[in-house]
Amino acid sequence: MSLIINFDKDHYFTFIKKTCEEFEVPKDLYLNWMEKMNGDKIVVSSTFGQNGFPFRLQKYEEGSLETSVIAIQFNTFNFHDLTILWEYRKFGYPEGKLYAIEGKRKYLNKDELVFYISQGYKWTEKLNPPIAINFSLAKKGIFYSSYKDFK
Repeated sequence: MSLIINFDKDHYFTFIKKTCEEFEVPKDLYLNWMEKMNGDKIVVSSTFGQNGFPFRLQKYEEGSLETSVIAIQFNTFNFHDLTILWEYRKFGYPEGKLYAIEGKRKYLNKDELVFYISQGYKWTEKLNPPIAINFSLAKKGIFYSSYKDFK
């Protein structure tokens, strides 16, 4: 992993805080995260945006076999240089075990986040159930995945 030279943790936290305020991430969520991270060593790679924003929007109803997540990827420390991806998973038991059987993804605009929040999406640091966010597949133009693709 290549490191960004002269990385400034305060600059990173300021960027995250401003982004959280812009996206209306609950203040207690990002302040608790900052407190926890403040004592940790933070290593930022040149691929900062892939994991740079620690919060995602998720919609999941307990007991459901479906979930969807909205993730934000920053390509630089510029708030306007971002990609927002909606990722959906449907799970099932095709071979007697729980598997992802369908996946969908699409790009969103910042303005669309308000709609998704009104539809029950909640900000979280930890996805439950966890799913992979496939920015790389979306960049290749792959917006649908089947059970065979996941297997």
